[in-house]
Amino acid sequence: MTGTVAEQSISGLSLSGGIGIQSAMEPPVTPSAEMSEKPLSTGEWLVTLLVLALPVIGLVMHFVWAFGAGNIGRRNFCRATLIMIAVVFGLMAAALVGFLVLGGTMAALLSNAHR
Repeated sequence: MTGTVAEQSISGLSLSGGIGIQSAMEPPVTPSAEMSEKPLSTGEWLVTLLVLALPVIGLVMHFVWAFGAGNIGRRNFCRATLIMIAVVFGLMAAALVGFLVLGGTMAALLSNAHR
């Protein structure tokens, strides 16, 4: 890097990140970034919900859309759905453990009562 700061600023590589000149470190705005914030149409939501309703493919697509690049609305929807699925499975596991413990206790009490 030779030359003065003024020469580097003129060439578009401002070291100070001056006003009005895009820094070399800033990524350019791409059309795909704008597309990810565009709301989905009704048809796109219909296709999204149909794909997510498929048993195995839907679960895989939840993870792909939740953690991949794409529409921000679909991404947030899939993340929220995965959180709800995790909470429901956690509650189901706690209920199963509770029923097993209470069921075992009840079976032991009933078997002792008949003796």
